[in-house]
Amino acid sequence: MTDNGADPKQARGRTASYILLGALLFVGFFLLREVAWEGNKQLHTLMELLATFLAFMVGVLALVRFYTKKNNTFLFIGAAFIGTALLDGYHTIVTSTFFDTFFPSPSPSLIPWSWNASRTYLSIVMFLSWAAWRREMVLGEKGRFSEYAVYSVMGLLTIASFFFFAFVPLPRAYYPELLFGRPEEFVSATFFLMALIGYLRKGAWKTDALEHWVVLSLIVGFMGQAMFMSSSFRLFDTMFDLAHLLKKVSYVAVLNGLLISIYLTYKMVYRQQGELLKEVTDRQQAEALARSTSSRLSSLIENLHAGILVEDQSRHIAVINQTFCDLFGIPVEPAVLLGTDCSNAAEESKHLFVEPQAFVKRIDEILRKREIVTDELLYLVDGRIFERDYIPIFGGNKYEGHAWQYRNITERQQAEEALKESEEQLQLALMGADLGLWDWNIQTGEVRFNERWTEMLGYTLDELEPHYDTWAKLVHPDDMPRVLQLLNAHLEGKTPYYETELRLQTKSGDWKWILEKGKVFTLDKAGKPVRAVGTHLDITERHQAEEALQESEARILAIVDSVANGIIVINEEGIVENFNRGAEQIFGYTAEEVIGHNVNMLMPQPYHHEHDGYLNNFLKTGQKKIIGIGREVSGLRKDGSSFPMHLSVTEVALTNRTLFTGIVRDITESKQAKEALHQARDAAEDANRAKSEFLAKMSHELRTPLNSVIGFANVLAKNKGGHLGEQELVFIERITDNGRHLLDLINDILDLSKVEAGKLELLLSDVALDQLLNDTVAQLGGEVRGKKVKLATEIPKKIKSLQTDEAKLKQVLINLLGNALKFTEKGSITISVITDPETHRPERIEVRDTGIGIPADRLANIFEAFQQAETGTARQYGGTGLGLAISRSLCDLMGYQLNVSSTVGVGTTFSIILASSRDG
Repeated sequence: MTDNGADPKQARGRTASYILLGALLFVGFFLLREVAWEGNKQLHTLMELLATFLAFMVGVLALVRFYTKKNNTFLFIGAAFIGTALLDGYHTIVTSTFFDTFFPSPSPSLIPWSWNASRTYLSIVMFLSWAAWRREMVLGEKGRFSEYAVYSVMGLLTIASFFFFAFVPLPRAYYPELLFGRPEEFVSATFFLMALIGYLRKGAWKTDALEHWVVLSLIVGFMGQAMFMSSSFRLFDTMFDLAHLLKKVSYVAVLNGLLISIYLTYKMVYRQQGELLKEVTDRQQAEALARSTSSRLSSLIENLHAGILVEDQSRHIAVINQTFCDLFGIPVEPAVLLGTDCSNAAEESKHLFVEPQAFVKRIDEILRKREIVTDELLYLVDGRIFERDYIPIFGGNKYEGHAWQYRNITERQQAEEALKESEEQLQLALMGADLGLWDWNIQTGEVRFNERWTEMLGYTLDELEPHYDTWAKLVHPDDMPRVLQLLNAHLEGKTPYYETELRLQTKSGDWKWILEKGKVFTLDKAGKPVRAVGTHLDITERHQAEEALQESEARILAIVDSVANGIIVINEEGIVENFNRGAEQIFGYTAEEVIGHNVNMLMPQPYHHEHDGYLNNFLKTGQKKIIGIGREVSGLRKDGSSFPMHLSVTEVALTNRTLFTGIVRDITESKQAKEALHQARDAAEDANRAKSEFLAKMSHELRTPLNSVIGFANVLAKNKGGHLGEQELVFIERITDNGRHLLDLINDILDLSKVEAGKLELLLSDVALDQLLNDTVAQLGGEVRGKKVKLATEIPKKIKSLQTDEAKLKQVLINLLGNALKFTEKGSITISVITDPETHRPERIEVRDTGIGIPADRLANIFEAFQQAETGTARQYGGTGLGLAISRSLCDLMGYQLNVSSTVGVGTTFSIILASSRDG
C-alpha cells in the first residue's frame, strides 16, 4: 500500500496536483455556469447506471484489499462505496421514467434528494474513515472497529434510506429565490471538506498511492457539491449534468488508487519471494556455521553466571550448565543429566521456594502458553531471590523445546529495594516540604526533574524536555544575569552552595517566584563539576505578601505624612516612635527632635509630670482616662506656648508589646471661630426678633389709617349726592383696589412676623375634612366666573376626622387654591384627599392645577418670602410672594409637610403631607 519510492520531490508534486485540480474545477465552474445546454431523464439514468457500476467496483476492490491486509481505511472505503453503489442504484431506479408513479414524491423532489442521500452517505463515511484511523492511532488495537460492526451500521443506514424515499413525501429541493439553487448540497460538501482536511493532516498521501488518489477524489467531491450541484437551478441543467460527471470522476480516482495500490502490493510480494529464497540459502549456510560453533556455544553457556537449562519437546534435558546445578543444589556433573526427563522436576524442587504450589502451577502455565517470559522473580525459603527467563524454541512453526535461565539476584535485589526505599523516603520528604527536585548532568546538559518540579509551573513531566535549556527558557530575562552570576560562582568553587530567588514562567504565562538551591556533588578527575542536585520551593505567596506589606507600609506612611492632623506613636514607656509631618507643623519640632524622647515633652504642666502616672496606671489596671475616648487637652509647642488641641488615643496590641497612637488636631482657630459663630448667632437672633416685633407693630399701625382710607373711598364711591363725575369715580375705584392690595400685603407681613416671632398658637379641634374642603371651594367659587377653569374636589366616601387647627389649615388651602386660580387660565383645579385604604385616616391633601407650571430651577425658592417663580410673574399676575412662605410656616407649625412638583406648561401639584395628623 505504501509507495516506498516517494520522496520530498514526489510530495511537492502531489501537492501541486491538488492545487492544479482545484484551480481547474474553479475556473471550469465560472466558464461553464452560463452554458444553456440541458440533458434529460434518459441521460441521467445512463450516468447513474455507470456511477453504480463504478462505486460497486471500488467497494469490492477495497474490501478485497482489506481482507489481504486488515486496515480500517480499506474497510471504511469498501463499506462506503458498496453502500454508495446501492444508493446510486436505488437512485437510478426510483428516478427512471418507469417508476415515476410508484413514489409519494414528484421527480423535481425525488431526483435531487435521492442524489443527495448517496452523496451525504459517502461524504460522512469517508470522514468516519479518517476518524477511525485517528481512533486506532490513539487506542491501538482496542480502537479498531470490527468489520461486522461497520457492515451492520452501513447496512442499516442504506436500508433506512430505501424506506425513507419509498414512504416519506419530500419537500422541494430547488430554491431559485436563493443565491444557490440547491443549498442542501452544502451538507455533503461540508463532510467532504472535513474528510479532505483529515486525510491531508494524516499525511499518508505523501507516500501512499491510494491515499493520494483518495485526496484527489475528495477534492472533486467537495467542489462538485459546493460549487456545481449547489448552483443547479433546475433538473438536467448544465451544472446538474456536470456535477453527475464529476461524481464519476471522483469514483474513478479512488478506483485508480486501488488498482495502483494492488499493483504495488503484488510487486512487493514478488520482491519478498526473492528475498525468501535468498533467506533459505542463507539459512542453510547458517546451519553449517551453527554446527561449527556449537561446541563454542556450549563452552559459553557453561561459563555464564546464569543457570541454563534447555529441554526438548518431550522435556528431556538437552543442555545444562554447572551454574544451574549449583543454584538448585544438584550434586552431579551436568553431563550426567543430559537426556534426563524433567517432567517431575518442578514437583521435586518445589520445597526450595516460599510458595511451593504456586511455583509448580506457574511452570505448568508457562509450558502450556509457550510465550516468552522474562525477569520473573522467585523467592526461596533460604532468603535467596532468583530471576527467571523462559524462551520457547520453534523450528519454523514446529515446537522443538524451550530454555530456562535462572539468575541469583539476591544481592542486587536487596540493593535495589534499599535504593527504592531510600528514594521513597526522599520523595516523602520532598512532598512533605513541597519541594521540586532537579538532577543536572553539567557536562551533557541533561536535567532530570521530578513531578513536583513540573507541577509548580503547571506542566506534566512529558511536556518538558529534560535539559538545561528548558530551565533557561523559563527564567525571567531580568533575573537571568544575576542567577547565572550566582550559579557560575558555585560551579567555579567560589561558594559552598548555590541559592537564589528567581521568577520562572508557568504554562499559563504567569510568573512564579521560586527559591532555588543546589550543590555540586560529583567532580571529574580534573576537578571540574560533573553533576549537581538541587531543590525548588514555590515562594510566590510569600513574595506577594512581602510586596503587599511593603506597599501597604509605604501607603500608610504616605497617608500618615500627608494628613493635616498630627499622628504620634509611643510605646509602653511613653517614648515616641513615630512623629508625622502634621505633628511637626503643630508642635514646631522636627521628627528627629522628638523620636526617642518621652511624649510628655509636648505637654504643659501639670500634665507633663502626670502623664507617666496615667500610662502606668492603665497598664496595671486597664482603667482608661483618655484611651479610646477623644477629648480636648492642652499642648506645648517648641516655642513654649500652650494651645488647645483635640486628642484621641488608640491602643494597638502587638505580639510582645503594646503601642499607643495619638491623633492630635490644633483646635485654636476652630474654638475662636466657634465663639465668633455663637456671638454672630445671638446677634442675628436678636435682630430677627427686633425685626419681627417691628413688623408686627408697623403692620398694626399701618392697617388702622389704611382701613380708614378704604372706608372713605367706599363712601365716595357710592356718590349719593351725584356730585362726582365718571372720571372721579374711576380714580376712587383705583384708590379702593390699591388700598385693599396694600392691606393684603400688610396682613401677610403681619402673619409672617407672628410666625417668626413664635406668637401663633394652635387651636386644635376635630375637623371634617370633606366639609372644610367643600366650604373652601365654595368660598372661592366666585373667582372662577368668567374663566375657562373647572374647580373640583376628590374626597373619599369614608374619611375620618382630623384633629387640627381648622382656621390655619383653611388659610393654607385658600393660599394654595388662590395661587392655582391666579396661574391657571384654562383647564382644571382639583383639591383631593388621599386616605389610608384600611384605616381611612387622611394622609395627604393635594391641590393640582393645569396652569403655567414652575421651572425646575425655581422650585427650591418659591417657599422663601418675597420669591416667585419668575421675576416677571408679580407684574403679570400680581401677588407679594409671601403666601407660600406663610403656608409652609403654618404647615410646619401644625406638624405637616408642604411639598411641590411641577412641569412647565403642564401644571403644578402642592401636597400637604399629614404626617403628624391626629385621629378625630
